[in-house]
Amino acid sequence: MLPLSQTETKRRFDEAQRLQRAGRIEAAEAAYRALLDGQPGLAEAAVQLGRIALARGAADEAAARFETARRARPAEAAIWQMEAEALARLGDPARTTRFLKAARKAGLPAALLSTLEARLAPAKGGPPAPRLGRRRRRRPRRCWPRCGRAAPAKPNGAPRF
Repeated sequence: MLPLSQTETKRRFDEAQRLQRAGRIEAAEAAYRALLDGQPGLAEAAVQLGRIALARGAADEAAARFETARRARPAEAAIWQMEAEALARLGDPARTTRFLKAARKAGLPAALLSTLEARLAPAKGGPPAPRLGRRRRRRPRRCWPRCGRAAPAKPNGAPRF
């Protein structure tokens, strides 16, 4: 198969993303696979296939897709993090060790490297690491009953008792 032109690649990728957003995951997956057949080194399509595989619970396939994307774009921090997530779910110590060696060799920023190492700590036998992504927000503490400050007013302006 001949390589796709840049405009055809973009058109097909946009169509696959539309399918994915519409919830037609199987059709989107097929579109991303067809896109990779025409452009084997296209990191964006490999990342999307990895995300679909990870959501489906196929951590082995997801890790392989993210590895393909990482080799195409070694400076992309998000790809490193997604591959670490897939490897953490997979729990394969040999692949985890190879991944961390590649991360150290790639010259990644220290903060990213420590995040990757922390996420993969369970695969090396350490304590469970927090999941990458959103952090829980703490609710602000109200000290007015203890510190003597006036209670906040009710919406109608009357003080609370």
